[in-house]
This record gives sequence, C-alpha cells and structure tokens, in this order.
Amino acid sequence: MARLILVLLIGVGICHAGITFSMDSGKPVVTWGPVASTWDHIELRAGTADFDSSSSTKGVALAEIYPDSISGAFPSSVQLKGAFVVDPAICIGCGLCVSRCPVAAITLVGGKALIDPAKCIACGLCASSCPVNAIFAPVGTTDYGLFGISPDGTAILLEVSE
Repeated sequence: MARLILVLLIGVGICHAGITFSMDSGKPVVTWGPVASTWDHIELRAGTADFDSSSSTKGVALAEIYPDSISGAFPSSVQLKGAFVVDPAICIGCGLCVSRCPVAAITLVGGKALIDPAKCIACGLCASSCPVNAIFAPVGTTDYGLFGISPDGTAILLEVSE
C-alpha cells in the first residue's frame, strides 16, 4: 500500500507543464505548476545537464520553498538572487575561483567551491577562471529541476524545465 501511495504522489508531481524562466519583471523568476501539499518542502535546483528521475542528488539548490503556514499551499514561483552558482558534480575543488573573487564570496567546503549569493556581485570572474565550467549564472537556458522533499529527506523529481 505504501508503494502505491508513493507511486501516486510521484505521478501527481510529474504531470505538470514544466518549469519556465522569465525576466519579464526585470528580475530572474522561475515558475512551475501546482505542487501537492504532501511534501515537507520543495527545492529548486539548477544544473548543467538535464534532470531525470535518477537526479535526486544532482544540481545546485537555488531555493528551498516551504508551504504557506495558513493555507498549506506551495508558491508556484521564486525570484532568483542573480548570483553565480557552482555545480558540485563538476567542481574539482581547485580553488582558482576563490582567488579570483574580488569580494570573497567563494569558499571551499568539503573540497567543492560554494558561492555565497548575498556576497556575489555577479562579475563572472569566477566562471571565467573555472577550468571545468562548473560555475554558471542561472538563466533561461539553464536546466532546472523541482524536487519534492519528504520529511525523511528523500528527494523526488516533480518537474523539469522545458
């Protein structure tokens, strides 16, 4: 019975129209379809390759989204911070980006570069110095995945960018 419920939840989550990116408001906004309120939270991730059902640990988390405390409904969009991000699956931890960042927004954590979006000024020096192209700015051509995160931390892919 538990497997049937999980299959139904996955099926409900994947039947949406897909994730879209827009700059219509002058700021980067990512939008998706309605999400069932059965998740603890949802997570928007960006990556340099397509997301699929085996992508539960791929990409870099751009936002953790929690349901509204009154209605229990999840929002259907998020405004991105406009900072560069590092795809941890590609980063080799060489530290070149750390030394190139003029505002010290990048640190090495667990052998991978991590950019603090609050400090990032989006100059792109880190991306131009990365020998493996692990650093990118999320834009309309970026691959996005929306994941439902269960209370035990399990991630299930709900939607992908078109």
